[in-house]
Amino acid sequence: MNQPEEKIQQTIQQLSQNRRLGQYVDGTLSIPQPYRGLGVIRLIVVGQDPTVKDAEGRKVIRTALNLDRNGSVRAYLEGVCRELGIRLAENVYATNLYKNFLSVLQHRYWRVTFFESSWISGYLYLKKS
Repeated sequence: MNQPEEKIQQTIQQLSQNRRLGQYVDGTLSIPQPYRGLGVIRLIVVGQDPTVKDAEGRKVIRTALNLDRNGSVRAYLEGVCRELGIRLAENVYATNLYKNFLSVLQHRYWRVTFFESSWISGYLYLKKS
């Protein structure tokens, strides 16, 4: 684990122990890695966070936006790339702004200032990525 990832993991553990925010943080899973094409990066895609509704489904997410697997997001981005004249496998870097998994979907915690609390660690990791 590199230094930014260690800081993110420490922050996730701190958030999971927070009285107010801990109920929303799933600190049991590894942080999904960014997706990086093999060539010159010409498109950067930033997702919100890796949370999916099904807790079991979270366990198979290893890469941001699940771009290491076939699925709807990958198919959509491949179409975007075609229109731009680039290739997903060659020219795209993708990551999530918020690195950690949450125990509830985004629309259920809008009233919580979770984003404010986790912004710093997410920003630092994104900057280092």
